[in-house]
Amino acid sequence: MQAFREEVLLMTNKMRSIHSAPPLSLDNQMNIEAQNYSVWISSERKLEHSDPISRRNEGENLYEKCASHGK
Repeated sequence: MQAFREEVLLMTNKMRSIHSAPPLSLDNQMNIEAQNYSVWISSERKLEHSDPISRRNEGENLYEKCASHGK
């Protein structure tokens, strides 16, 4: 999982540099919290934002994609 996180960070920072945005860095505690929340979302089958207080008012982006086949 760590290698995946580092690869995503590398690609994200490459794109950010194109736009003169400063690089991001990994935050282990934030990774743990995000992973735990993704497990909860999956187990509850709910896509909803977490409580802002529980995430220290940090941003949160959620995405869902649905597809219809055969129509």
